[in-house]
Amino acid sequence: MEMEPKNREIRCCFFDMGNVLVYFSHKLMYEQIGKLCNRTGDEVSELMNKSKLLIKMEVGKLTEEEFHLELQNLVSGEISYDKLKFASNDIFELNHDIVPLLKELKRMNFRLIVLSNTGKSHFEFIREKFEILDFFDDYTLSYQVGAMKPMATIYQDAVMKSGCQPEECFYTDDISEYIDSARDLGIQAVQFQNTDQIRKAMRKRGIPLPE
Repeated sequence: MEMEPKNREIRCCFFDMGNVLVYFSHKLMYEQIGKLCNRTGDEVSELMNKSKLLIKMEVGKLTEEEFHLELQNLVSGEISYDKLKFASNDIFELNHDIVPLLKELKRMNFRLIVLSNTGKSHFEFIREKFEILDFFDDYTLSYQVGAMKPMATIYQDAVMKSGCQPEECFYTDDISEYIDSARDLGIQAVQFQNTDQIRKAMRKRGIPLPE
């Protein structure tokens, strides 16, 4: 349930990346990798989750080259580095509905920051494929910070980059646990369901968006 908005004027907006700015499918990633090593998507999912390969990527503990080597060891076979990179990354679709909102916020001179659990490879793929990240002034990314949501460290990094007080920042994410952690730090946070719902939440907090 959304908390009542606080009275502080919002000056900066944080947006999660996955399933907010772009939609993604880990299932598709596992299936695409499986085709490269004669495994099912479920088998690849189990191997990668047990070894925590994605988490290691997202906190910056594995490079793309190290990820490639570790995965080859897990499946006991050789995999093309380039094909693996494409299979791992080509899992995103743009959320077209949110683009007009970002344009409007930029016109009103709000500072925009991406706050995301992500690895370098995924981030760079999204930045190259879509223009949506060009709207943002800065990025707080788990692989750079070395910490993942819901850890306080990653939110504090975003607040520092905002140049604002936590109460002057608005944040949206599709995962309720991450919203709760942001609120604990004083950030005005709302769980993402769709763009229209976020527009209403922003207007409720004094951002003069058109109906």
